[in-house]
Amino acid sequence: METLVSQVSAVTWTRVDDGRYDTYVWVHNEGSVLAAWEVRVVLPQGATLTGATAVSRTFVDGTWVFKPSRGDLGAGLVYLFGFSGTTGSSRFSLGSCTVNGSPCDPFR
Repeated sequence: METLVSQVSAVTWTRVDDGRYDTYVWVHNEGSVLAAWEVRVVLPQGATLTGATAVSRTFVDGTWVFKPSRGDLGAGLVYLFGFSGTTGSSRFSLGSCTVNGSPCDPFR
């Protein structure tokens, strides 16, 4: 009997230009069943979030929580969303990023 599992990972890529940033997140369900997911992001001090696409977002205790706007992610599928804002400084990187509690990977 085959064991069905969900295994979700995420990859991030950020573009910074003239005091603004755009971050893209690819969430991948590497498992064999539907997977619920949420991505949690902490921005560096001084940075703001001004918009997001293809996700719902809430701000809880200093952390932005992103959830899919279309439900669970099918087995083997990828969900892409983005968010943007101001950097607050010339050097910008996400303070932290997790998907279902596991660290996100930077795009390489």
